[in-house]
Amino acid sequence: SGGRAEERRRREDEMRRQQDAARRVEDEARRQAQEAEQRSAQQKVQLRAALSIRRVIQKVRTAALETFEAAKAELEEIVKQELDNTGPQRQRISQECTDGLEQGRKRVEVALAQKQAKEEQQRKIEEAKKRQQEEIERKRKELQEKKEEEERQRKEVQERRMAENRAALEVRRHIQKLRMAVAKEEDVSKTADELKAALQKALDEELEKSGAMKEALQAESTKVLEALEKKLEAIEKDRELLEQAKDQVKELEGLIEVSEASLKRLLDAEKPLNEKKDTTVKKVNKLYEVVQSAGEEAKEACAASAEFIKTGTPQVKDMEIKKSVMLLKQRSAQVLSSVEAALKRAETAKEAATRCAEAWEKTHEIERLFAKYSSKDVLSKKEIAAYAKKEFKYTVREETLANICRDVIPEGERGVKLERFHLLKAAIGVARELDRDAKRKAEREEREAALAKIKAELLQKAKAASGPVEEANQKIEAVEKQVNPLAGKAKTMASAKMVELADECDRMVQEAKDSVERAQSNIEHLGDEFGDKYQAEISVIVKAETKQLELKLGRFKLRLVRAENLSAQFRGRVEQRRTAELTRLKKVVRSLIRYSRELKDVSMDDLFASIDKNGDGEIDEQEFLAFFETVNKDVDLRDFDDEADPAVGADGEGTAAAKAASDGGEAKEGNEDAEKAEKAE
Repeated sequence: SGGRAEERRRREDEMRRQQDAARRVEDEARRQAQEAEQRSAQQKVQLRAALSIRRVIQKVRTAALETFEAAKAELEEIVKQELDNTGPQRQRISQECTDGLEQGRKRVEVALAQKQAKEEQQRKIEEAKKRQQEEIERKRKELQEKKEEEERQRKEVQERRMAENRAALEVRRHIQKLRMAVAKEEDVSKTADELKAALQKALDEELEKSGAMKEALQAESTKVLEALEKKLEAIEKDRELLEQAKDQVKELEGLIEVSEASLKRLLDAEKPLNEKKDTTVKKVNKLYEVVQSAGEEAKEACAASAEFIKTGTPQVKDMEIKKSVMLLKQRSAQVLSSVEAALKRAETAKEAATRCAEAWEKTHEIERLFAKYSSKDVLSKKEIAAYAKKEFKYTVREETLANICRDVIPEGERGVKLERFHLLKAAIGVARELDRDAKRKAEREEREAALAKIKAELLQKAKAASGPVEEANQKIEAVEKQVNPLAGKAKTMASAKMVELADECDRMVQEAKDSVERAQSNIEHLGDEFGDKYQAEISVIVKAETKQLELKLGRFKLRLVRAENLSAQFRGRVEQRRTAELTRLKKVVRSLIRYSRELKDVSMDDLFASIDKNGDGEIDEQEFLAFFETVNKDVDLRDFDDEADPAVGADGEGTAAAKAASDGGEAKEGNEDAEKAEKAE
């Protein structure tokens, strides 16, 4: 028990020591926190004091001339209040204050110098403006005096020009009277002397007063007087032309009267053509010839008046003459249009009269034909039969003749009269057409029976024709089975075997082509044995029954084209394969030569001498082959397969695995092509 008590006391002492240590740590932490808080508060006071002083320092640095003293006083005040609170920054802030005051002072000095320079510049500008204003005033006075002098001179010139203008205006007034008289269409010969005298008087009185316009007025007056003289000459010439124009108008009127008379004769000649009377075509033609002759005469008269209008119409300004000429032109145009209209009517009337004459001639012909077979102004039953046989080569059966007579001859009449003769002709035509219909029906029934028999035989032949088509299909399938794997074989097969296989494929393709051609020829000649009588109908039947076979043959040709292309591509790769083999062989030969030289441990010259048995300095074919008969061939040729062609083995074939893979791929490709062909069919 004493030991346990000792242990307990020891533990209690340990716990007290730990508690004392914890209290000491806590007191130390509290003390450090208080010190940190005091330092933080002190730092804030120092920072705030430093910021206040530096803000005023910045004002001093940037102060203008007017605000510098106030900023300086403010800085001194804030330094007194806050400098002691800046702590360790006191010395640096004091230096900043000194620097700030110095910078502000320099700034103020610079501003003061700039202000003085600006005031000096402003003073100079004001002096320059004053001198400029005085110069402007002086020039203005000089300009005013100059303008007054110019105005006085201008008034003098203006008064002189006004006097000249009045004189020129008076002269031009008389010139204008003459000019207007010349411009008018009236006869001025009566007033010409008076106008010229007035102009001459104005020239004598006012021309010398016109100054610089004297020459121009003189030229204008001369020009207008010349124009007046020309006007007087033109008036005299117009008088002569007017008399000449009156004579031409009378001549034109005479020509038009002649054309109007010829028009009247044309209209008189046209009238007989419009009469619907019994006549002949010959008489109508004679009447039309008379009309044409009168028309030609009228056209010539109209052409004469038109030519006179074109070349001889008077060109005068007299309104009466112009009006007369215009009326005469209208009369001439009206006569010409009447002539043309009459000729067109005559042509139409001639055609109508010709038809009428032909109708009369036809009527007389029918009357003569009726009179030829009738005995008493009617056609009896017997005479009708004779008429049909002789005129239409048609023998009328008794029953048909009775029906015709019943339809054409009215009850109580003895026979067919002339006015019903056309009905008889139509009835005979109907009877003939009915007989032809019966004959055509018999021929059609005969043709249908023959075609039905031919069609049955053609159906059998068409079924038999599917045999050669199926045979051709089998050959094509064999060809496709042969050519589908060619692309894969071209990668592994030796060139010699490729040539043999390509020849075999071409042979099979040609056999398949021949088979297709035989099947095609068999179909094309299915209907040859039935002759040419029903060739068109037979062709339609054959085409319908062999349509599916023709479609198959068309697809066969496409499949053969594909097989030919595959075979040609395979043959085209023979040369590529041969080149690869020769390349590999060259490498093998070089390696064997090097290997033989290394085994014998001889130089290349010694090796060459050992191959050149006859010592002529050249190796011929026999020596070359003899060397390779005896050379050591203990070389792994597979090393050369990788260089020449990875798919080629030592014997010219690829490895078994590569070949199997290639054959499998080609077989798959062939199957896919076959499936596509089946879908297309």
